[in-house]
Amino acid sequence: MRRGASHSQRPRVGADTKRPLGLIVLAVVFVLMAALAVASLLMALLQQGSMSSEAGGAKDLAGNTVVLDDGQQPTKQQIAAMKPQQESGMRFTVPSVGLDVGMQSLSVVDGVIVPPGFRDAYLVRNLGVGLDQAKDGTVFVVMHSVQGGLAPGNYLTNVEQGSIKLAKGALIQVGERSYQVTGGELLPKSSLQDESRVWQNTPGRLVVITCLERVSGRSLQNAVIYATLQS
Repeated sequence: MRRGASHSQRPRVGADTKRPLGLIVLAVVFVLMAALAVASLLMALLQQGSMSSEAGGAKDLAGNTVVLDDGQQPTKQQIAAMKPQQESGMRFTVPSVGLDVGMQSLSVVDGVIVPPGFRDAYLVRNLGVGLDQAKDGTVFVVMHSVQGGLAPGNYLTNVEQGSIKLAKGALIQVGERSYQVTGGELLPKSSLQDESRVWQNTPGRLVVITCLERVSGRSLQNAVIYATLQS
């Protein structure tokens, strides 16, 4: 049986390919699998864009229209079930790299998470803890990166060098909560779900996950950034 995430379960993270109009965008895919005898979960984090036949469509931070490949478009029912909600007045900022974007929150429903856009950072409501309980557990934030475009995750990585931009000690502001980066690592999408250190529900911890894009070709790694609560 599939259900919403519990604090001790480990997601699997992968990727799907998508195309903006005139450029290729790579998806971030999260799949949560069973980790305890009494808890079983499958969660997929899929990019939400619009097909090329539709007018308008989801935009990245540079105004590029993002389009998923045929067959990758999440349904309206899936999106509605996640209840994505703009967190009014809440920002996700990393001053050292110039990142300052809005925040939304959404939930794991029937094993699936579908972020609806490419311009915000997303709090996962039912994985880890909420910001109001940040002292007691891990806050998980996910965001998209795009190949050839500009999404929040692009600020955190260096595609040409294949590395994470954030240095130890860098400050991350999540709403009213301040965190200090303690480290980061690049992990293969195929094995991320097995990395227990990522999914531990540790008091006062922040985990930020995005894709590490490549100059060309499919994204093969996730950038995982760890930070500790300061206030």
